[in-house]
Amino acid sequence: MQNFWNRFRMTKSVGRIGLSLLFVAMVASVSGNAIATDAQQSSAKGASHSDSSADTSNFQFATGGNFWSGQIFTNRFSGEAPTNTSELFELWRPSPQQSFQIGSFILQPSLDIAMGGGYNSNLFAGKTNQSSDFSAQARPDVRISSQWSRHSLEFMAGSDGIAYKEFDSENQLNGYVGARGTLDITRDLKVAGNIRFKSDHETRGEGETFQLFESPVKTNQLESGISVSKRFNRLSFAIGGNVIIEDYDDATLVTSSGNQVVDQDFRDGTAYTLSTRANYVVSPLTSFFVTYNHNWRDYQAELFDSSGSSVSGGLSYEFSQLLKAEASAGILWQDSTGATLDDINTYTYNASLLWSPTRLIDVALIGSREVGGPSQFAGASNRISSDVGVRANYAIWSNLRLHSALAMSKAEFEDIDRDDTLLKAQLGAYYALNNYLSLFADYTFSTYLGDTLPDVDYNRDQIAIGVSVKLY
Repeated sequence: MQNFWNRFRMTKSVGRIGLSLLFVAMVASVSGNAIATDAQQSSAKGASHSDSSADTSNFQFATGGNFWSGQIFTNRFSGEAPTNTSELFELWRPSPQQSFQIGSFILQPSLDIAMGGGYNSNLFAGKTNQSSDFSAQARPDVRISSQWSRHSLEFMAGSDGIAYKEFDSENQLNGYVGARGTLDITRDLKVAGNIRFKSDHETRGEGETFQLFESPVKTNQLESGISVSKRFNRLSFAIGGNVIIEDYDDATLVTSSGNQVVDQDFRDGTAYTLSTRANYVVSPLTSFFVTYNHNWRDYQAELFDSSGSSVSGGLSYEFSQLLKAEASAGILWQDSTGATLDDINTYTYNASLLWSPTRLIDVALIGSREVGGPSQFAGASNRISSDVGVRANYAIWSNLRLHSALAMSKAEFEDIDRDDTLLKAQLGAYYALNNYLSLFADYTFSTYLGDTLPDVDYNRDQIAIGVSVKLY
């Protein structure tokens, strides 16, 4: 844990400098334009949006955002669209209709409560001797966003508490806090930065928690990034850097002969990424791009240290707010410094789609393939993680919306004979009683298929029923 905070101080300093520069420049700009009328501000906002929409994706890789920003599919941690399949199953809420105005900022608080309505049929992800339990859960979030005609600054924070009726070892309190901003130096030159800290617990049956640990493994993650993008008529370039620090608490394995500590320090580490992107607009709706990324991974267990690169080419297409899509494919290679681990040479891809075929239907699709984290379960190995998922929302009435999601995640272990697959499906409904209160219900089915010993296969049914409260 001490190593985590040492790395945290270094990354915090980098993030603090970047965000401080953004904030100072933004305040100076806002102060100089404070006398603008509301009509002038509205006009400026419209112009700014039209200028930035063509090249927003140029710096998305370094800031943690993407071109779905502001759409109806949002990740509660970042306020952006989902970036992996697990986020497709997060509770979805329509965009807030009201909020608190605080100077030039907007405050948007919300609260989700599933009191007595949570059920998990296989809490410990076991193939046999499955244990079920009921739970109560509360998830408050708050977001503060600037409303300036130029630049942007946003702060977000939230927590997630869950308590089980019988197995209190599974009780959790998680949380996150972060900030991000964009500095519009000129109409074609932008700087963006972000920083976020997240405390969480690993889901049983995923990651390394297949064994019968006394409680889920706790994780801490700090992420910070900064990027610069510049447009030259049809051609634009971007460069950015990102740092992710991860720390995992040790686990306690329950055995018939007594409890045993299972060291998780091998997963503690820091990942540095340098990303570049060139984008060429061939029409107002279509652009081609090429990306090059290089990364360095430094773990507590030097066996898993590595560095690697990826090169991809792709297409970005946007048809107003009805259809936005981006897809790329390429190659990646990761060179391991561990004497017993193999180097990785394979293909990579990324895809994202947001489609609104009618005013009542919204569809989101995402997919990716990249180098994942290390593993020591059933043998030391690096892994390649692949994800593909789709989600659809359908508004039957103005206050009743149905949703469904389907996803597959696959882990290919490069140094041992093992491939694991996780399949998930979800059906749910969201009913708005008024502008402040909504009811929701979700059913999620998961099945895990592995080919290793000990056997990690399992099925799980989860039900959540509760109320969503918007505190404004």
